[in-house]
Amino acid sequence: TWREASYGCLGSNNRLASKSRSCYQRGMRQHLLGICVPSAMIAFFVALLLGSAGCKKTPAAVDDASACDSGDLTACYNLGVSYYKGSGVAQDFVKAAALFDKVCLRGDMVGCFNLGVSNYEGNGVVRDPAKAAALFDKACQGGHMSSCSNLGLRHAKGDGVTRDAKKAAELYDKACQGNNVRGCYNLALAHGEGAGVAKDAVKGAALYDKACQGEVMEGCLNLGVSYVEGNGVGIDPAKAAPLHDKACKGGHVKGCFNLGIAFGKGIGVSKDLAKAAVFY
Repeated sequence: TWREASYGCLGSNNRLASKSRSCYQRGMRQHLLGICVPSAMIAFFVALLLGSAGCKKTPAAVDDASACDSGDLTACYNLGVSYYKGSGVAQDFVKAAALFDKVCLRGDMVGCFNLGVSNYEGNGVVRDPAKAAALFDKACQGGHMSSCSNLGLRHAKGDGVTRDAKKAAELYDKACQGNNVRGCYNLALAHGEGAGVAKDAVKGAALYDKACQGEVMEGCLNLGVSYVEGNGVGIDPAKAAPLHDKACKGGHVKGCFNLGIAFGKGIGVSKDLAKAAVFY
């Protein structure tokens, strides 16, 4: 059976097991940006000078610490990322959160976003989903589109805020229009399920396409399944195969699985059981 991507976890870029659908599985909703893949948790919107791995403080970290003490907010932010990742300094979530708080209070929206993730995860601070949502809201209003998408997920689940599917969809739309492709992916899923917006497979497919072009592999995967099943697009298995291939090469195992089905049954590609076995 074909596999798709579905809604993902809210909080932690560790991916939850996908929900089974009638004939395949959907991928994941992309949730808290940086909460579903630890390495993606920190948004690198400023240039970072990261030292070598280990606990010894590197010259870059020393420079950032000195510059931060002198009031350089970019240096404070960079130092916070270094402490969060343990890059050039001993990993210290408490210090990282304090630095993100410092820059957030001075109007740095990426700092607010990272502090929101820290509050959601309970890294360096007491876990507080409500405070995390408030920080995402602040950053979203300040123009940080990943925060808008994350806040939408909070409203979708009622985690830290009132559950409100319509508000969630509005936030996904805002993020998507602000060129946050994860927001586009979330909005596609909302249209697919009729969650807070009219159910519209055509809009969903177009949004999956936009997300896929932005390298969101779940978008490629779901668009591929849309072409197999004719959801919002004409049935065209030949277009589905390269989308599953892209998802597979992008690290999404369900893309590999679907490609295995395609080669095993000759759907959109020439039947090749040897290749099918490789992808399975």
